Amino acid sequence: MADYIRRDIVLKIINTVNDTGGFAGYADYCTLFDEIDTMPAVIQPINLLVKVEERVPNVSGNYLCYLANGEFEVLYFDRGIEDDEYNNDYPFGVWNTYPSEDGGECREWIEVLEVTHWQPLPKPPKGR
Repeated sequence: MADYIRRDIVLKIINTVNDTGGFAGYADYCTLFDEIDTMPAVIQPINLLVKVEERVPNVSGNYLCYLANGEFEVLYFDRGIEDDEYNNDYPFGVWNTYPSEDGGECREWIEVLEVTHWQPLPKPPKGR
């Protein structure tokens, strides 16, 4: 099994050592830099989570949400809910659809108040 490094951190350290005159010569620095640049590395994912206190999505749709209880859940963000006096200006939740007594459909908004962070869902894979 291959060992993995945090390439970004190692290269930053090498540059710092080079800037302080820690290498015998420029060739040593280049050789080491090139060798490390080709090693298998762990790529740290970018944290795209946004605090709901900072901002909410610009568009209605499904979002990956982090809840106060430490769980993730995909929830719908509805821009139209923000202006709805019955929903306390909290537009994360789910639409529950159920049959009405007259044979039609009823829709009920169920808000989820525990959302602390959100981020867009990833794009689906190509060639599904």
